[in-house]
Amino acid sequence: MGHPALARAPDGELQDDAASAHGHQDPADDLEVDAADVVLTPRETEVLRLLAAGRTNRQVGAELHISEKTATVHGSNILAELGASGRTEAVALAARRDLLPAG
Repeated sequence: MGHPALARAPDGELQDDAASAHGHQDPADDLEVDAADVVLTPRETEVLRLLAAGRTNRQVGAELHISEKTATVHGSNILAELGASGRTEAVALAARRDLLPAG
């Protein structure tokens, strides 16, 4: 006999009855970042706009009067926040989530 609060999922894993009854799954299983959870700083938003325009880190740095290294760090933070593996994916995700500033 199993624990009454647990049920077997189709894959054989035990899961909480309440979660399975309501179709909920563990949030950790959902790897996509929810748009509502993405919070970019104003500077990251500026960097994202320039990345979307195809600028290199060097060009972003020059345009924003920051070092290339700082531009790279901002870019890395944007990728992490969006759950993207590269700049192109980050821009695509940001566009889909209406995170790109106009202009």
